[in-house]
Amino acid sequence: MSNILDRLLFMARNNRDYVGAVLTGYLFIGLNVGLQIFLVPLYLAKLGFAQFGVLMILFSFINFATVGVYSFASGVLRVLGEQSVAGDTEAFADTYSVSRAILSGYGLVLMLGIMVAIVWHGPTFIGALGDQNVSDITPALMLTAAYLLVLFELSLNRVALNASGRQTAGNLVQLIQYAVFGVTVVPALIYGAQLWGVIACLLFGSAIARLCALMYWRQTALAPLRFGWRSGAAQVLLKRLWGPSGAAFFVYTILCFVMQADVLFVGWLAGAEAAGSFVLVWKIAEVILQVLGRGPEHLQVEFIRMDAQGDNQRLARVYRRGLKWMRLSALVAGIGYALLGHWLVRLWVGTQHVPDAGWGYWFAGAAIVWYGSARLPAVIAYARVRMKSLLIVAGTEWAFKLALMVLLFPIVGYIAPLIAISIVHVCGAALAYARLGRRVVSSSA
Repeated sequence: MSNILDRLLFMARNNRDYVGAVLTGYLFIGLNVGLQIFLVPLYLAKLGFAQFGVLMILFSFINFATVGVYSFASGVLRVLGEQSVAGDTEAFADTYSVSRAILSGYGLVLMLGIMVAIVWHGPTFIGALGDQNVSDITPALMLTAAYLLVLFELSLNRVALNASGRQTAGNLVQLIQYAVFGVTVVPALIYGAQLWGVIACLLFGSAIARLCALMYWRQTALAPLRFGWRSGAAQVLLKRLWGPSGAAFFVYTILCFVMQADVLFVGWLAGAEAAGSFVLVWKIAEVILQVLGRGPEHLQVEFIRMDAQGDNQRLARVYRRGLKWMRLSALVAGIGYALLGHWLVRLWVGTQHVPDAGWGYWFAGAAIVWYGSARLPAVIAYARVRMKSLLIVAGTEWAFKLALMVLLFPIVGYIAPLIAISIVHVCGAALAYARLGRRVVSSSA
């Protein structure tokens, strides 16, 4: 315990924001976990199991639709981080302004695309909806289009705060977003709101968080906020982001989202109710991974800053220590969920809704171990822009996982993605991620 405290004090002295970032990060995780624990049974009670499945498909669609944004934002984080370390506030402001214009344009195009898809194909373009009343789903999709536009702007603000060494403020913005959503969605569901009401609450929470972020920027004057930028700034940024490294960021982000789109995969193949069952088996395990992944998420920003400063020895030391903790934490959490998963889900949603997934809970626990152990090697490679090696590992993992899901689905049903994860990692993905991390760190030591 004394050793851990010494490390925290060391980090606090070298980066005053780090401890606050970790604390607010886990506070957000606590809020997120609490909301999901409370809201899923409420969704089931007020929407019914079939509509719950549709909602989960819709949430997965939202995640999938943001793939381009998170890829772009990751590249922007690297550029803004370097400019922040150098103290170049004018370049920082230019990068922010150009990025905001690009994301706003992308959001408008995406909104138009969703509207066109609704007119041409109806809401079934997001997946199999069975006998659901499409008149309840269409308004939800329209609100989703507006929500995505606000979310893109909010995401850029969080990236800028993180890059400037203010992760605590970025986490607080995210806390506000989810807190407002939670406060509004509960009464909305109790008083009869359907799918559209849930998305409307998401939109409202993001809008309030965006307003708070804007007020913070103006009060602290981190960098001048403007809609225009200096001549040539857009060309410089686009060349940086859409060159070879920018393309690599984009491809890797696509891979990450595709590998996490299991709900959409199940929904397309077996319908909304099967997707709902998969979510119930996997959701607690997914939340555990979010908790485990919060540390590497904060370390990514630190790795970028250490890399930009040339502090390679400290970077290697932090990585090796962090990897030990991640592997141990993932192993304990995975075994715990494998043993207690069915009981936890029954306690959570009630006996009438708990899926009888057989070995699914054991494979979900194994996925915690595999994904948790692979997270930090991926983060260090991403932060140090070793994208070619990372893409080879992640691309191979995704290709084999997809092939196995297709082969296994007719045999085992909706738990096919969980079985595929274990087979892929046992057959070499786990070792490949470990070697990737070692190579990236060795090249910087």
